[in-house]
Amino acid sequence: MPASYAEDIDPIGHLLITTKAYDAIDAVASIAHRLDTNSHVVLLVNGMGLLEQLEEKFPQLSFYVGTTTEGAYRRSRRDIVHAGTGITKLGRRDTTRPPPWFSAFKSLEVSCRWESEIDRALWQKLAINCAVNPLTAVHRCLNGELKTRADLAEKLGHLCDEIAAIATAAGQSELAVRLHQQVSKVVSDTAANRSSMLQDIDAKRRTEIDYISGYLIQTAAELNIRATLNEELLAEIRKLELSMPIGKDLG
Repeated sequence: MPASYAEDIDPIGHLLITTKAYDAIDAVASIAHRLDTNSHVVLLVNGMGLLEQLEEKFPQLSFYVGTTTEGAYRRSRRDIVHAGTGITKLGRRDTTRPPPWFSAFKSLEVSCRWESEIDRALWQKLAINCAVNPLTAVHRCLNGELKTRADLAEKLGHLCDEIAAIATAAGQSELAVRLHQQVSKVVSDTAANRSSMLQDIDAKRRTEIDYISGYLIQTAAELNIRATLNEELLAEIRKLELSMPIGKDLG
C-alpha cells in the first residue's frame, strides 16, 4: 500500500486478535499500516510464546493478553454456537490496574475480568491444554476417555507429573500443586467434548501444538528439566500433520 494512502487512513485504537496462534503475526502485519503507538492490541489466542514474537516484530504497539474458558464451535461459516459459559481474563505483564478501554469488556454479556497476574492465568490454561489436547488428538478420543480408559488415565497422570515439574521450575509452584485436580475436573466437566486439537486433526488443519506443548518444551530446555512425554506427543502431532493433504492451513 502506498505510504500516502496509508497516512490518510485513521489508525485503529483497539484491536482484538482471536485467530489461531500461528496466524496472529500475519494478521497484525496485514493491518500494520493502521496501527501506531497509541494502538492497543489484545491477544485472545491459545498457547504462549506469541506475545514475545509480536513484541519483537512490532515494538511500537502495546500488547495485552487474555485467556477464556467460554465454549463455542462453528456449525457453518456464519453460524457460531455458544456452547459453554466461562470466564474471560485479560491483563498485561507488570500492569495491575485495567486501562480505561477495559470498561467496554466489562459491559459484555459474558463474564470478563481484569487479571493483575495474567501470567499465572496463562500458565494454568497452558498446562491444562498440554495435558488434554495432545493426548486426545493422538488417541482420537473424547476428553472423558482420558479418565474412563485405564491406559489413557495412566498416561494422563504421568504427563501431569511432568508438566507440574516444569511449572514448578518456571515459578508456577501453586499451579503445579493443583494441576492433577484441575485437569481431572476439566476432563470430567468436558467429558463429551472433542478438544480443539482433535478437531483440527480431524479437519486436516494445522494445530497450535508449537504454542502449547512446544512452548512448554522450550521452557523446560531453558530450565534443564526433562520433558520426554511432552516431546513424544509433540512428535506424534507433527507426524499426523505431515500425513495430511497439503492445503491452505498446512501450506
